[in-house]
Amino acid sequence: MAMFTVYFDTSGKPYAPGVMFSSGFVSTIGKWSKFEEEWLELLAEFGIKNPFHMTEFAGGHGQFSAWKDDLKRQNAFYNAAWSLIKRRVHKSFSHGVIISDFWRMHREYEIPPESPFFLTCKYPLTRCGVGAYREVHLWKQRQQAKGMRFDGEIEYIHDRGDEHRGALMEAMRYVFDIDVIFKDKSKVVSLQVADMLAWEHARAVGRVLIWEESVRRPDIFDHIPGCREWSVSKWAEMKDFCETLGFKKRNPASPQ
Repeated sequence: MAMFTVYFDTSGKPYAPGVMFSSGFVSTIGKWSKFEEEWLELLAEFGIKNPFHMTEFAGGHGQFSAWKDDLKRQNAFYNAAWSLIKRRVHKSFSHGVIISDFWRMHREYEIPPESPFFLTCKYPLTRCGVGAYREVHLWKQRQQAKGMRFDGEIEYIHDRGDEHRGALMEAMRYVFDIDVIFKDKSKVVSLQVADMLAWEHARAVGRVLIWEESVRRPDIFDHIPGCREWSVSKWAEMKDFCETLGFKKRNPASPQ
């Protein structure tokens, strides 16, 4: 019997062009404890000060300004980081939305406050968070069917920096009857690797679906446990969602 914790972070802004992804990893408390020690050792080995921020690393900003043109150094750290992640986690989970499609859904359909789906569709963060945690829930059910025993519910820890986190907490309580624990990634280093995965997914999906670039799938996606638990909601899925549940189409002249 084991106790599991899942760490999530989000990449993207609710009102900015592009995509938003909530992504994270689940593992046992014991493995997370070892990971935290090894992660801090890895940061120290490369001269990186805690906390690690993916946006700084990718953009060559802040403490990574000297790394900007040093691809060998960047790749050495990134490969070592993903190797450590793969060794210490059980599974990754990720769900994203196309921001323009999400708000189009609200412009074109009325989602009544009394609907059980209102909380999950209130903001991009709530749709991403609930969608990602649903995959955690389904993963747990599959593992239980195989004989794995869980010591209680999976603890859900999310980075506290996201706008609309109160709405996410409300939605998670309603759908899954669990409380989200919000913490700072500078104090909980396991959140830093959730930040990495969310950034990678947002970048890859945004470049393909928003900016219509032809890009190669990031190598890291072939080396971490997941894929089956990754998804993104586009307009077709959101429209079908609203039509299936019978949400009324808005009058073009009506207020949102």
